[in-house]
Amino acid sequence: MKALIGRGLSFAATGTLMRAASVLTGPIGWAITGIWTAVDLAGAAYRVTIPAVIQVAFLRQKIKYADLADEIQF
Repeated sequence: MKALIGRGLSFAATGTLMRAASVLTGPIGWAITGIWTAVDLAGAAYRVTIPAVIQVAFLRQKIKYADLADEIQF
């Protein structure tokens, strides 16, 4: 920090920053990172997966009932 802005942090701020860094790099940080990653992966996948599944289901139903549609007279 001192190299960037020419000023250092107070002793209390340095201690607080180091404690926060140790928590975030330990098991608690791993859990937070894992949950965050799972949410990111699931969010992007649903935007693509759900429409693709609906399209495949539509095509399967269309093929399955194509013969029946030809037999129906209006």
